[in-house]
Amino acid sequence: MKSPSVLTRAGAVLAVLLAAWLPLAAPPAAAQDISADAAAACLSKMRQSSAAFKAMAAELPRYYGRSAIGNKRHVILIDYTKHQTAERLYVVDLPACKIIHKSRIIHGGAWYLYKKERPDPSWAWSNAKQAWYTRINLNTEPGMLTTCRNTVKGGSTHMTRPGWQYTGGCHPNANEGWTTVRTDRCTGYGIQVKPLEGQALGGVTLHDHVRLVYSKHVGQGSLGFERGGTQQVIDAIKKNGGVDITRGTLIYVHAPQCG
Repeated sequence: MKSPSVLTRAGAVLAVLLAAWLPLAAPPAAAQDISADAAAACLSKMRQSSAAFKAMAAELPRYYGRSAIGNKRHVILIDYTKHQTAERLYVVDLPACKIIHKSRIIHGGAWYLYKKERPDPSWAWSNAKQAWYTRINLNTEPGMLTTCRNTVKGGSTHMTRPGWQYTGGCHPNANEGWTTVRTDRCTGYGIQVKPLEGQALGGVTLHDHVRLVYSKHVGQGSLGFERGGTQQVIDAIKKNGGVDITRGTLIYVHAPQCG
């Protein structure tokens, strides 16, 4: 009779041979894209910011199939009917029909005036502009988006743009106070946001700002986070489905007060 050690070695050799001949087990299948109707039905079920999600669901089939939308697994909703101290940005995994990330986000509506001479002590210094500046809040209620029209400049300059948009690549320029973000495809200072139709966004970007405090800060039209907030959105989308945010992710900005 062969010794147990010989049998053990023989069993190990047999296992290696079988592994070489047997087909490898397939990795778990990634969740498939779902239809526009199924995606809209999912959004209609959301209980948080339900009015905003229902408005998004009603129009989603019109935009979901666009060629620019390479990421059909996730959508981003921003509900500007809520106060800026509340979590009002949602990232939704559509096949799983669940919210995978929430965060606070500022809204546009600040107009900056610059002067070479300092009018009074309330004006601050801008290294980027090499001038003194003051900020005018064009919204009438602190912390709430009340208008999307620039009453000083006209049009939508430095104001929130409501409606449908989508993500592009990384923002290449290091604006003052912005921090670095990374995706599998690029590194930059935020994620560029593009219009789907009928609007000129004028350089809207998902980005962080080192001086952002949600209790009092109003931005200039872009979608701003506290330090690290943009990367958290990028990572949530990557972790849930392995998708890069820059592959055309739909964003719906819900602001019915803007008409």
